[in-house]
Amino acid sequence: MKSTPVRLGVTGADTQGLAVQAGRSDDGTEVNVLISNYEVPASLRGARKGGDKVAGFLNLLPRRELKYERNEGFDLKVTSLNSDQLYRIERYRISDMWDYRLLNTLTLKGSEVAIRGALPAPGIELVVIKAADK
Repeated sequence: MKSTPVRLGVTGADTQGLAVQAGRSDDGTEVNVLISNYEVPASLRGARKGGDKVAGFLNLLPRRELKYERNEGFDLKVTSLNSDQLYRIERYRISDMWDYRLLNTLTLKGSEVAIRGALPAPGIELVVIKAADK
């Protein structure tokens, strides 16, 4: 995200397990979108077995009850791109199975890029949209 310091407005993030951040490069040739599914595992939700007291004297804050809805993936749309420009789109994933691995690369032309993908928790996906050579 350091190469795309101009922050862009986003929608779709929530306080229940899904975060998104987007940025554009100063020269407008690159857009990065970072999507995180940080859903808390079921084993760590709800009341603790044995209560909220640790070592007999330390009281922990009670766990919040969390309800997740539609956190299994994303439907990304990036608009206002140059309609005459060719774009190279790269998708990278970090998860328990992927260590910043390139998932796929495609080239598109147009003013809009739309990507739909599954993103199991815990997982992070970086979508890089760069102007391609003509």
